[in-house]
Amino acid sequence: MPTIHEIVENLESEIAENDETITRKRTEIESYLDNAAAHGESRLSHADDVRSDALYADIERKRAANRRLEARLVRAREVQAEEREQESRLNVRIPTNAGSASRVPNRTTSVRIGSEPHTYRFPVLSRLLIWLLNLPSSQERDGR
Repeated sequence: MPTIHEIVENLESEIAENDETITRKRTEIESYLDNAAAHGESRLSHADDVRSDALYADIERKRAANRRLEARLVRAREVQAEEREQESRLNVRIPTNAGSASRVPNRTTSVRIGSEPHTYRFPVLSRLLIWLLNLPSSQERDGR
């Protein structure tokens, strides 16, 4: 199965080939017109006219094919950009403490008030507890 990069390259090469074909056929039509003008004729011969009509029809088919290919190319480039974005997300490295000693100090504080142990997991709560313990009302409870 081809990758999205190969699909984009194939579409681009098909469009380029069609553009070259259009240019070649347009040049051929112009040569018929120049040849008629060089011979002093105001219109093309029957054979040149039939051939020019066929070339013009081919040019129109190639232009329509290019419009379809360009629409597919736009969608393929969107998929390619999405794939690139997903790949860049995979390359993001987020450091963790996995496999190494913790760099964060233990944030658990245990305090015993009365007969029930309480565990506080945040420094703010432990400061609040210390502040509460220094209040006169908490000292009265402890004194009983």
